[in-house]
Amino acid sequence: MVTAVNDYIFSHDFMSDPYTYFAQLRENDPVHWNEKYQLWLVTRHEDLLWLPRHPELFSSVVFKNDPRPPYPAIDESDMGVYEFIKDFFSKWMIQHDRPKHQQTRGVVHAYFNPKSQESWRPLVQHAIKGLLDDVEDQGSMDLMRDFATPLPVLVIAQMMGMPFEDRKFIRSMAEKLLLIGRSDLDRMRPSAEGIQELLDYVTPLVEDRLVNPGDDLLTILANGEKTGEMTREEVVANAVLILFAGHETTINLICNGTLALGNHLDQWDLLRQDPAGKMKSTIEECLRYDSPVKSL
Repeated sequence: MVTAVNDYIFSHDFMSDPYTYFAQLRENDPVHWNEKYQLWLVTRHEDLLWLPRHPELFSSVVFKNDPRPPYPAIDESDMGVYEFIKDFFSKWMIQHDRPKHQQTRGVVHAYFNPKSQESWRPLVQHAIKGLLDDVEDQGSMDLMRDFATPLPVLVIAQMMGMPFEDRKFIRSMAEKLLLIGRSDLDRMRPSAEGIQELLDYVTPLVEDRLVNPGDDLLTILANGEKTGEMTREEVVANAVLILFAGHETTINLICNGTLALGNHLDQWDLLRQDPAGKMKSTIEECLRYDSPVKSL
């Protein structure tokens, strides 16, 4: 067992460099018991491939099944708020095992196949061009503010058929929801506020799609209620999931990848020499090298 390891995985030092910790575990204790937070950390690729294929042993129904209080700790007066958040998260399709997971995922599966993804290309290219045109005369840009954040929010909102002018609101609510993953003692209330505001925003849109269907992703989700594969609460919760997860990870990828290329200019030069040939492998490497999601 590893003895000289700092298991405080919500510290500033860890957040600044989680990979030293993960590498130490992978080398010396690949299935590691984190005593501080009472959880197992699995760090080897082959183990991680095996583990989610055995839901009879390792369930995805975390928020519904885990009786423990949140970690890091929160103020005791916020436990009721935490129960509201747990109930909301438990309705996400990623918080279910088979067969329920397959049933809810099946509602949107066709929308995310390669053919459908390819059909989004003109939409994404148009959004990229517009954002770059907006900053061209400035001669510089703040990558996160001017490009990485508005791009995926704009795209996912358009895919779901949400009004263009609502994208800033959507992002501001997602930022509140993100606080759930931090260590702040008072993080539950703003997270719950973000969830409630997103629920209040999405619910009438879902109700409208049930009466006036369109050709967007929100209509496909609403159809899941019509076919009996989802409840209304699950439709709304999974709409929020896609809205949230569909843009947050992309923001992280763009920023992390740009930072990595800026710190490794030899790799940047290779990409510039052959952008068409190197783009796919570059994106895959950025996903691997500094992942938008550090744990699952």
